[in-house]
Amino acid sequence: MNIANILTLIRLLLVPVFAVFFLNGQYLVAIIIFVICGITDFVDGFIARKYDMVTEFGKLMDPLADKILQITALALLTFMLQVNIIIVIVFGIKEAAMLIGSTFLYKRKVVVFSNWYGKLATVILFVAIFGKMFVEWYAKQNVDQQYVSTFSTVADIAIWVALVATLLAFVGYICQFLVMLKSSKKV
Repeated sequence: MNIANILTLIRLLLVPVFAVFFLNGQYLVAIIIFVICGITDFVDGFIARKYDMVTEFGKLMDPLADKILQITALALLTFMLQVNIIIVIVFGIKEAAMLIGSTFLYKRKVVVFSNWYGKLATVILFVAIFGKMFVEWYAKQNVDQQYVSTFSTVADIAIWVALVATLLAFVGYICQFLVMLKSSKKV
């Protein structure tokens, strides 16, 4: 177990902590935890690549930890009627398909790892979720509701952009899956 993998595990363990604070209306603390999770995602990947600490565990758990955090945040925002349930369903189906496909290939000794468009979609989704949580916190600060409405509209657009980016990344992963499946049959 190296430092990059430990950071991934810390991020995974922070998900329920994030959820508890969010559900208790302590949005600022939840946002801080969410941002810490985002930072650890960047740092663990950087450390793993720079210091040659890339492991099979990290390739599997790093994106899984990200997705668990994102789905949890989206589900909580949907519960609060801040995100359309269709978005959570689409993300959930996409992630379930990714998990099934990755598990299938892993059993064939092939590990699927994230690529640049998947990482870009993750960043866009992270920013969009942050925006929606920020709106929720900002709305509770007794500020001009016109600003809240404007921020909310921008965050809503960001969520939909994140959905489109994620679906495009998913198409790329399907293509990658098919290529890997074909090459694994030759082995």
